[in-house]
Amino acid sequence: MLVARGLGGFWGVFGLYYSLAYLDLSDAKVITFLAPIVATLACSIVPALKEPFTRHEFGAAIVSLTGVVLISRPGSLFASPVGDAAVEEEGKEKQGGEEVTPHQRGVAILVALVGVLGAVGILLPGLVPLTNIYRPRRSRLFAGSASAPTRSSR
Repeated sequence: MLVARGLGGFWGVFGLYYSLAYLDLSDAKVITFLAPIVATLACSIVPALKEPFTRHEFGAAIVSLTGVVLISRPGSLFASPVGDAAVEEEGKEKQGGEEVTPHQRGVAILVALVGVLGAVGILLPGLVPLTNIYRPRRSRLFAGSASAPTRSSR
């Protein structure tokens, strides 16, 4: 379980940092804010957790994601100012002084989504109940000593 959480953490951090190389900070953060929504949905899919995912929770997830998008205002969803139109030419845009192609941007978005799944992978192993796996066994020596002693020997 520790290895699974470690791998999930690696992919979560890798996805964020790789996407920061090709996306704006606001775009990359909006994608990482999908992690709580995906974690909630994953908890309803994993049979061991048996968590319901109601319409109200789905609506709240959409409202919260919309709020994050409106606050961070990613450049991919909102129109850029008129002065930046000259920067974007021939399907390329400047990112950190380098030209970013649409293919690199698409790959960065996919890697960021893998990072979201990695972040969810950190949470899920900790949520699965371990009662069936680590149930303490009763020893045969102490099986009869669980009850209180009686005074019938007097």
